Amino acid sequence: MAGAGVAVITDTIYVCGGYDGANHLVSVESYNVCTGHWSVVSNMNIPRCYVGACVLKGKLYVVAGFVFVLLQVFKN
Repeated sequence: MAGAGVAVITDTIYVCGGYDGANHLVSVESYNVCTGHWSVVSNMNIPRCYVGACVLKGKLYVVAGFVFVLLQVFKN
């Protein structure tokens, strides 16, 4: 996986989005450094990679990044 955003809240590392070589990801997963356990947290609204992730006042924010959108335009 590449292009994920990473941020830390207390003893938990959050990994957000990314690219698995074929698809942009919507997943947010966490790793608790005390227990050594990974958990699925939630999904973002849209798949994206190369995101910025940060913590502000105890909340995780994931912003920007690359979003692949296939657009096809038809002319009359």
